Amino acid sequence: MAKQQIIIWLIVATVIWFAISVYWYTCGIRGFCQYVSTVPDVTVVDRDDSGITGSVSQNSNTSDKRTITSSEEIVISCDSYLDSYIRLGYNNNQADVTRLQEFLNTYEDESLDVDGQYSSEDVQAVNRFQEKYRAQVLDPYGISAPTGYVFRSTRDQINTLQCAFEYAKTNN
Repeated sequence: MAKQQIIIWLIVATVIWFAISVYWYTCGIRGFCQYVSTVPDVTVVDRDDSGITGSVSQNSNTSDKRTITSSEEIVISCDSYLDSYIRLGYNNNQADVTRLQEFLNTYEDESLDVDGQYSSEDVQAVNRFQEKYRAQVLDPYGISAPTGYVFRSTRDQINTLQCAFEYAKTNN
């Protein structure tokens, strides 16, 4: 009887270990899980001719507004620019893919077709964006190479920059 209990315990432990490993790999390392994201606060650190730099910090606000506080303490709110996650081969939100393509063409000097379809050219452009903003997009998750996936950190960085660019455009 004791042997059977040990075998059952080992099987249960193996199944639990396997489930945790799969979850950790897919959600923690690869970033494939879609989380309900809190909206980050955005602090504009510097605004000059080369662009706007800033930092993102998490808060408990669950609205889709973002707040930018510049060094002059001007507070503005922006609607979320991208709402969904985008991945090659998935049923992506076509409006968000179109906005992503427009953003990359406008602010990252890409030449993408704005057709709402996430293609391999778009993936390469996102890879370049992720490499450029490595500290905000990849490093917090310990990811060593760009993924081409527009998930939490990439989407949040694009939303942050879009808000800052819109603010700069309307206030210059």
